[in-house]
Amino acid sequence: MEEKCEIKAYEQKEDGCLVTFGNGEQLFFSYDEFYKYSLFDIENGLSRSFESLMDSVYEDRAFSQGLREALKSRKTSGEIRKAIAKEIPEEPRERAIERLSEEQYIDDKRYAVSFVRKCAEEKLYALNMIRLQGKIKGLPEEAVEYAIEYLETDDRQTAQKALKKRENEEKLKKKELQTGKKENFNSKKEAMKKAQKLASYLGSKGFDFELIKELVNTENISEGDDYD
Repeated sequence: MEEKCEIKAYEQKEDGCLVTFGNGEQLFFSYDEFYKYSLFDIENGLSRSFESLMDSVYEDRAFSQGLREALKSRKTSGEIRKAIAKEIPEEPRERAIERLSEEQYIDDKRYAVSFVRKCAEEKLYALNMIRLQGKIKGLPEEAVEYAIEYLETDDRQTAQKALKKRENEEKLKKKELQTGKKENFNSKKEAMKKAQKLASYLGSKGFDFELIKELVNTENISEGDDYD
C-alpha cells in the first residue's frame, strides 16, 4: 500500500503557498498547484506518497514551461528540453515532452523536413553536415533520417548544385573586378589552383573527399575562370 503524504502546515504568500510536509520538506507551490493537488487538506493529507505527488507536480511544471516555449515559435523537442528548468527530473520532463508531442505542440518530423530542405536546397550541405546540424538543433536522429528519405536528398546532386553556384558566383566576381588586363589562365598551375579552391568550398559543406575528388578536377574547370 502506498504511503500517504501528510501535510503539516501551509503559509499563504502573494503568488502561492509554502507547504510543510510530514517528512520535513518545505516547498513552494503556485495557487493553481495548491488547489489542484489539495495541499490545503491538513486534516486528511493526500492519498498518495510525497514522491508520487512531486512526480506529478514536476511533470505539470515541465509541460507548462515547454508549452510556453512551443507557443513562442516552432521548436524541436531538443530545444524544448533545454528550455525546461534544470531542477525538474528527467522522467517527468520526458513525459511532459511526450505529452507536448501527442498534443502536436511539438512535431519533430515536420520540423525536420523543413530543416533538411533548407540545409540541402539553400545552404547546399552534404548529408553528414545536415545530420550534424540537426543534432545541434536538437532534432532526434530518426526525425532527420525520415526527412532525408522523404525528400530523397542526394549528395551528388547537391554537390553539383553547390559547384555550379560557386562557379557562377566567381565568374560574376571576376567580371565585376575585370580591369581589361589580359591574363593567362590556361596553365596547368592556374587550373589546379581553381580546383583546390572549389574542393575546399565543397569540403566546407561537408561533402565526402572521394566525391569531391570525382567532381572537382582540372577537366571540370573552364579555361578563363578565375577564383582569386
